[in-house]
Amino acid sequence: MKTSIGSVTGKIDRINTRGGCEFGLIDETEKHPVRVIFQTNQLEEIKQLVGKRVCVRGELTRNQQGRKESLQMRRIEKIEDHADLPTVDDLVGIWQTPHQTMSAEEIVQEMRRA
Repeated sequence: MKTSIGSVTGKIDRINTRGGCEFGLIDETEKHPVRVIFQTNQLEEIKQLVGKRVCVRGELTRNQQGRKESLQMRRIEKIEDHADLPTVDDLVGIWQTPHQTMSAEEIVQEMRRA
């Protein structure tokens, strides 16, 4: 096992307080769970983050193959999920309505006037 300072980004999928405090974090890059150990006084904060996308930093342990196994949490940060951002299809038509479409030449002329 190798230990270093590192971070894991993913979603919290479970909390376990039996025999210590830990939660499961599904690593979004490697698509497998990482066991994250935290302090009892952080439990309420962790409960609020279950199912949310987070970045956890701390002492990271990897197995012989380099796979992330566990992390002793020092810091956790909620990351906004990109699922609620508008898609390209949502943005089509914001600049002009369909009946006001312009040719490329007209767009360039309009931009030069601005």
